Amino acid sequence: MKNLKKVESNELANSILENLDALVLVADNKGCIQYCSQSILRLLKVDKSEVLGMGWWELTRTGKKAQVDEIKTIKKIIAGIIPIDKVPYIKSILSKEDNTYWIQWQDALGPDNTLIGVGQNITENYNAQLIIEQQRKQLNLLSLVAEKTNNVVLILDPKGNIEWVSPSFERLNKMSLQELILKKGTANILSISNNPNIANIFNDVITKKVSLTYESRNKNVLHEIWELSTISPVLDENGFVTNIIIIDSDVTERKLSEEIIRNKNKDITDSIKYAKRIQQ
Repeated sequence: MKNLKKVESNELANSILENLDALVLVADNKGCIQYCSQSILRLLKVDKSEVLGMGWWELTRTGKKAQVDEIKTIKKIIAGIIPIDKVPYIKSILSKEDNTYWIQWQDALGPDNTLIGVGQNITENYNAQLIIEQQRKQLNLLSLVAEKTNNVVLILDPKGNIEWVSPSFERLNKMSLQELILKKGTANILSISNNPNIANIFNDVITKKVSLTYESRNKNVLHEIWELSTISPVLDENGFVTNIIIIDSDVTERKLSEEIIRNKNKDITDSIKYAKRIQQ
């Protein structure tokens, strides 16, 4: 029975990834692109052969130096020389037709010394209707994005009910989904989320069919944590929302650093004001 549930979960994850409106790249430790999603080929209007290997860098980066610098960075991240950026970042890519697209990327270390990048096209708000057609090996590789990443991946139905979570959910929250449901009395994100604006955010994703980001302050059994979430709709071939994907990143360290900086700035400001008063 456990094996059956695991198979069903994997089939659900693969089915979602087939229809995910996201750009997916997998690079090895030499900077070569091993896999690219159909959504990238559609966006740039190119063949897969033009993207795989070193083709992606030659296609989307202007100048040899920019290409070499990107590849060096990937090598260092995979080798553990520099840390992976846990916060989504925005970069532009250039198509063969000289169209510039702005993409918000989220990276994660993958299996076999790979780096996986999942991106959203934020150049304009548009209703994408993309279906990813892949081979069995590619589907297995994409499912490992959710299995191996430290980020939490949640799959919801259009009403906000959680249907599937990645194993990292328990690592971050220090409890299983079942334990959270028992605690909250529901599996609906609108009731579980600690973000006060989650209802409005969820409604915008459903009605406008766009990806959004938001922050939440949560508490697990050990300490308080801050999460940065990217929430995206999954559309079928007719443009209807079939599922919602949420990717949570732990940004607690960044939030604590920001708080320390704010406090230091306040201390400096207060000291300056005090010095001015005693000089008057």
